[in-house]
Amino acid sequence: DQEVLVNWLNSFHMLDLAQLFIDAGYDMATITKMTPEDLNAIGITKPAVRKKVKVEINKLKVPDGVPNFIPGSVYDWLTILNLCQYEETLLGQGYKDINSVMQITWEDLEDIGVKKLGHQKKLMLAINRLKKL
Repeated sequence: DQEVLVNWLNSFHMLDLAQLFIDAGYDMATITKMTPEDLNAIGITKPAVRKKVKVEINKLKVPDGVPNFIPGSVYDWLTILNLCQYEETLLGQGYKDINSVMQITWEDLEDIGVKKLGHQKKLMLAINRLKKL
């Protein structure tokens, strides 16, 4: 996925931004949901650069990577999201099933140890999808 990210940024001459996206934990699916505020939060602070990146994001035709069904377990859900590294963290905090996961808020994520903004964004997109199902 990092190779795809690098190629995408290189296609519009913004390769120097790759490490910002990588360090923040963004994948291509989650990038499609980024707002100008998200771009600013990862360190893209120049308005003209943010605008150019947002225009390129709007051109992306990548699925968001969030399931349109309720998985059977927290592990299954995290596997689909490619965020298995948070299984022990969530289970250790008492989020043992999908219903309990749906109670997590953005503020909770950092408190329980999810520090990367891209991971927070992806988890919240997935939680919001679960709530709609």
